[in-house]
Amino acid sequence: MEAKPDPLVVHLVPKTQEHRDGVIKTLKNMLEIAERGELLGIAIAAVDNEGFTQTAFEPGDNIATLIGANERLKHRLLEYRDGDV
Repeated sequence: MEAKPDPLVVHLVPKTQEHRDGVIKTLKNMLEIAERGELLGIAIAAVDNEGFTQTAFEPGDNIATLIGANERLKHRLLEYRDGDV
C-alpha cells in the first residue's frame, strides 16, 4: 500500500539559476543606463530567496512620473506569461 502525501507538509522548491541570472542581467542593464546619466528616478521591488519582499527607490525630480511607470510595470506583471519580458 502506497502512503499518501501529508497535506500539511510544505515542500520547498529550490530557486533556479535561470531566475538569479535574469535578476543580475536586468540590474546590470539598468545600471548601464544609469551610468550614462539617462535615469533620473528608479523604483525597485524584489523577492528574496526566502520569499520576502525588498523595495528601494530614488524619486528623481518627478515622483508622479515614477508612480506612473510603476503602474505600467504593474500592468505588465499582471499580464505576464512565461517567457515574456
